[in-house]
Amino acid sequence: MKLAGRSALVTGSSSGIGAAIAVRLAEEGADIVVHYRGDEDGAKETLKRVEAAGRRGCIVRADLARLPDIRRLVAKAFDFAPLDILVNNAGLEIPSPFIDVTEQDYDKVLDVNLKGVFFATQGFAKKLIAARFHGLLSDDMGTLISHQDKPLYSFFNADRICDFLLSIGMRPFVELGFMPEMLASGPETVFHYRGNITPPKDYDAWSTLIRKLLGHWVERYGIAEVRQWFFEVWNEPNLPAFWTGTQEDYFKLYAHTVQAIKSIDGSLRVGGPATSMTAWVEELRHYCENNRLPVDFISTHIYPTDPLGFEGADTEEQLANSPRDLLRDRAKLVREQARGLPVYFTEWNISSNPRDHYHDEPFAAAFAARIVLETDSFVESYSYWTFTDIFEENYFPSIPFHGGFGLLNLHGIPKPIYRAFQLFHHLGHERLPVVGTHATVDAWVIRKRGSVTVFLTNHAQPRHDIVMQRVEIRLTNAPAPLAATIERIDEDHANPRRQWREMSEPEYLSRAQVEELEAASRVVKEPFDVTYADGTVRFDVDLPPHAIAAVTLELTPGSPDGGAAT
Repeated sequence: MKLAGRSALVTGSSSGIGAAIAVRLAEEGADIVVHYRGDEDGAKETLKRVEAAGRRGCIVRADLARLPDIRRLVAKAFDFAPLDILVNNAGLEIPSPFIDVTEQDYDKVLDVNLKGVFFATQGFAKKLIAARFHGLLSDDMGTLISHQDKPLYSFFNADRICDFLLSIGMRPFVELGFMPEMLASGPETVFHYRGNITPPKDYDAWSTLIRKLLGHWVERYGIAEVRQWFFEVWNEPNLPAFWTGTQEDYFKLYAHTVQAIKSIDGSLRVGGPATSMTAWVEELRHYCENNRLPVDFISTHIYPTDPLGFEGADTEEQLANSPRDLLRDRAKLVREQARGLPVYFTEWNISSNPRDHYHDEPFAAAFAARIVLETDSFVESYSYWTFTDIFEENYFPSIPFHGGFGLLNLHGIPKPIYRAFQLFHHLGHERLPVVGTHATVDAWVIRKRGSVTVFLTNHAQPRHDIVMQRVEIRLTNAPAPLAATIERIDEDHANPRRQWREMSEPEYLSRAQVEELEAASRVVKEPFDVTYADGTVRFDVDLPPHAIAAVTLELTPGSPDGGAAT
């Protein structure tokens, strides 16, 4: 099925074309949010047909002429499932001759057919995600080069990146770097593609580049679209590997950049300091306050192996010495230092070594899952570096599992950490209180409409004690569950690297081997036994070292969705 694992909201799906679209999407594997305004019986019939196709669904009533109803519709739809698809099908027609249409009729049609579509799409779009990347201004992008001793600007390649991201429902989180050679004050570079890391020799010329680029994007994509992007000044200027200047030089670069961008439109979002190790946050705030410069958000990076990982580093030793709660505590500190500004961690991973075997193992999934769930309340976003092992900062390897940063390996095979994010994608948004502590086991209980998920990890840093644990769970004030399932990530589940090693670690994979490893990577939802008595659900889970287990209880529609968890 083409849409397996996807979910869709179809407005006006209680009958007619909308109902047919909803059922067809379900037949292709999607779960469906059925929307209606007045025909509840029709909506229930559509839901029956969705369920007959083997998919989940829910019904939401909303008047698309009313903005509060639209917002409630989007919120309830995302509570049901993280939506992938929005079909604006609902429409209104006034069956009157043209000469008899009243102003009230006209306004009613526009409210549903235009206002409803616009604000439903806006609410959907606000839930989408962004992608960040290096090297947008480097010479291999051709953004600015010297041609016959004159500046030659070309935004063609930058546009292609933005066009693609927008086409797949994402937006760019624009890192402004590295330095075009024409503007560079020195020859120092970083990485295989030789990104120049020196300050500009002419800050006004840098400002001109930024104004031209932003002005072009506003003209191409429209100011309403570009206002939803983020513009981050440079990458890790506190590390000599990425910036040969001083902190004062970076703040000067920030000042010229933010002034150039705000000259295009004052509501465009600009931030920094984009530092490693959560450095310079307070310093940037003070600099901007003292110089009356705007800063719209704080961005920074954190790795438990900071300052900077490298191939051949003793990553195990670094991780062993890294406090278990380091990333949570740093996120909390940055939140305080930001003093109300939004906080974006635009890079993080379980280590900064680009050839770390832990990246490919269940270790990374358990570690990262714990980090995400612990830091969620302190940040607006937490951007895992990187999405894929197709990544050429150093050199391009051929070994399928070489310890790269990515969620996916070279062949697009999901690693255990990818599957952890897949589990997150299907969680709800309401956490329930949890009582109980353990040295290596952590538990979260997360509720959404119709279900409650108990999310468990068993993790410790290298060289620290960790063993199989039996976890006893009690959910109190709970309705009787209709069904229970468990999904696992550990040495024996969703672990393609183990399967690859059992293949004798081939360096070059055949198509059949790729398919076999992809199958080995999948998270399998299995039935799970629980007991229920006196308003309490009880069950035990065995958690191997470096494991994730997600137990989901499906609840009776309309029932109270559970209380506290112990």
